[in-house]
Amino acid sequence: MKRQVLTILLIVFASYSFCQDVKKIEKKFDNSKQISESFYVLKSDKNIKHGEYILYFRYSDNDESLIKNGIKKKDDFIKERGNYINGKKDGVWIEFVNKTEMDSGKYSNGKKVGIWDTYNGNEKVKSFDYDNNKKIGIWLTYKEKGMVTERYDYDNNIQLEPFIRFNISYPNIAQENGIQGTVKIRFHINIDCTIDNISIVQSLSPECDKAAIDAMKKYGELYKKYSKNCVDRSEEQDINFRLY
Repeated sequence: MKRQVLTILLIVFASYSFCQDVKKIEKKFDNSKQISESFYVLKSDKNIKHGEYILYFRYSDNDESLIKNGIKKKDDFIKERGNYINGKKDGVWIEFVNKTEMDSGKYSNGKKVGIWDTYNGNEKVKSFDYDNNKKIGIWLTYKEKGMVTERYDYDNNIQLEPFIRFNISYPNIAQENGIQGTVKIRFHINIDCTIDNISIVQSLSPECDKAAIDAMKKYGELYKKYSKNCVDRSEEQDINFRLY
C-alpha cells in the first residue's frame, strides 16, 4: 500500500504545473549531507512554499550505503509528501507517524478534508472524515487484524458499539467430504459483556459444530474486550459453512 500511494503521488506531482516562478530549496540535517527537506518557494516571496514538498526521516550510514547500492531508495525514508499552493497544503498528502504508520488524505486550502486513512504497513487501521479540519461523521478504527471495528460519532460526540466479526475456520475434513450448511448457536450475553452458556441449536457435523463453538468463544473474548453498555440477554447466531 505504501508503494502504491507513493507511485500515485509521483504521477500527481509529475503532472503538476507551476503557475508562478519558483525556486527549489533543499535543507540538510545538522552535521550531515543528508537532505531533510526538499520544497519550492515563490521567487517573488521566498517565505511562501509553492509546489512539491518532501520531508525525510534521518537514516543511518548503513542505510545510505544501501541506497547508493540500489538496495533501498530515498523514498523509503519519506516522512511527509504533498503539495503547497501559495503557502498552504493542497491536494493528496502522505504523513508518516513513524516509519510504518502512515496517514493518507487530502488538504484543501491548508485544511484536512474528506476521508483520511491510516495504514500500519499494508493494513488499514483507521478511517476518518474531515470537513475543513474538523472531525465529522463516524470515525473507524480497525483492531485485532480487522476483526474489530471501533466507531466514534464525532457529530454527536459518542462512542458507538463496535462491529465484531466471526473468524470461522472451515475444518479440512468437512471440506474434503463436501459438508456445507449452517450451524445455529445459542448464547447468553451478561451485563458485564461476557458471553457464556454457548450451545448448539442446529448441528451440521461434529467438526463444523466444534469450529462454530471455537469461533463463538473467540467472538466472546473480543466482545468482552471492546463492547460497551451490554444488556443481559440471550441470542442466536447462524454460522455458515459454504464451499465455493
